[in-house]
Amino acid sequence: MWKTIGFVLGLGLAFAPSEALACRCLQTDVVSSWRSNDLAVFGRIVAERTTGQSKIYTVVVRKDLKTCIAPGTRIQVRTALSSAACGTTLAVGETWFISGGDGGLTGRGMQRLDTSSCDFNAPRASLSASDFAFLETRLLSCPGGDVCADGSNPVSCLVDPCAVAGACPGAATCESNYCGGCTAETYDANGFGVCRPW
Repeated sequence: MWKTIGFVLGLGLAFAPSEALACRCLQTDVVSSWRSNDLAVFGRIVAERTTGQSKIYTVVVRKDLKTCIAPGTRIQVRTALSSAACGTTLAVGETWFISGGDGGLTGRGMQRLDTSSCDFNAPRASLSASDFAFLETRLLSCPGGDVCADGSNPVSCLVDPCAVAGACPGAATCESNYCGGCTAETYDANGFGVCRPW
């Protein structure tokens, strides 16, 4: 999956003392950021601290949108301290949509999510109805088997939705989605949804 130039640059600068280079990112949205990242959650930010060149947020997961982290689980969200190194700011006390890379486990066994200003992170209340419709029809990878984000099971389709989908101008890829129906989803070369069914 594609990654923005800015995100890669941000990781390279996250622990560097120099801020000579500014962060550069391609614009992202809920769809493109969900597709390009390992992790995405709705989480309430409960604490913030600084360590070295990083900001560390403690986040209580309200809903996992890619894997199967249980609601109520605390995770650590790490970002660069400097905005020049693509660091981002989350608001303590609010529930946000947060997306980013899998940073592994902390020394205390807490899941770490690495994020930057090149990823789409926003207050949950600011998301559109279309954003929620997309997120509720995602397939989650769970240890006991895949499930849909709305709690339902994927449906069985007689044919591959992409095999019978009509042409979509600007589409680079088609992905079949079996959550909530038999849906052909098309995306441009940068991972943005085109001819959106949601």
